[in-house]
Amino acid sequence: MRLKHGAALSAWLLAAACNNGGTVNNATAAATPAPADNRLEGVPPPPAPPPPDLEEARVLIGQIYQPYLRAESPRIGNRYTPELAIAIARQSDTDTGLGYDPFCRCQDFENFRYTIRSVERRDGGARAVVAFTNLGESHVVTILLDHRNGRWLIADVQEGTSSLLVGGQTAR
Repeated sequence: MRLKHGAALSAWLLAAACNNGGTVNNATAAATPAPADNRLEGVPPPPAPPPPDLEEARVLIGQIYQPYLRAESPRIGNRYTPELAIAIARQSDTDTGLGYDPFCRCQDFENFRYTIRSVERRDGGARAVVAFTNLGESHVVTILLDHRNGRWLIADVQEGTSSLLVGGQTAR
């Protein structure tokens, strides 16, 4: 009788080992690494987070340009990407700073008018095109925005082939 139970137990252990990829106890089976994508087979991945709201990007552009209409300079604070903040510091003079306001491409402003022509998605953020007139001169700038940690940040200000981020001409 013992032989029967012993043979049956051996057969059961062999079958269990084959079904568990060579492991006999559940602790060893539970310790095996999960698939590389950490998903259970047949379970769809969670939905991707929704893209950032472009209306919030428009609000930031308005916060930049509305003060000029009241003859005030915008107060941007810490709304630059770290990369742009470094580029601005690198281009700044110790006495005068950057030497001009990159959003109005000026040192002085009067009779300022602006229009947001477009705000469109781009990889990692948005691209806003703003047309403005200051002191009778017309300009069109492109403001690149990055969406990081739930916030819109200014990543670059460009006009034509000029880029604030690279401190001169952009490589097109």
